[in-house]
Amino acid sequence: MDTASGDGIEALVHLKEEDMAKFEEDEELLHLWKKEHAAMQRALPFVNPTKQAARFLRGEVVSFNFTSLCRFPLYEADFGWAKPIWVGSPSLTFKNLVVFMDTALGDGIEAL
Repeated sequence: MDTASGDGIEALVHLKEEDMAKFEEDEELLHLWKKEHAAMQRALPFVNPTKQAARFLRGEVVSFNFTSLCRFPLYEADFGWAKPIWVGSPSLTFKNLVVFMDTALGDGIEAL
């Protein structure tokens, strides 16, 4: 990296200072940043990964998992017995798992 202010980290710091000066001149952008920053600061206590992990391990947090097989051509599979009229899933060993699939006619979505 080679700029008028020097090489390496000094140049990077100089570029950062120039960018911040431009940023601070744009009042609309600065207002938006302050608004988003304030929202993140309010949300931070709720997303503490250490506390969330501890609550999860104690069983205080219930997690749900979602997946989608929509547009996966399950109803087009023909193994020699003709195409299926309905596709389902056996009991899964996962708790709180929701699987979205297309309906047989392709005009809707089923949740298994």
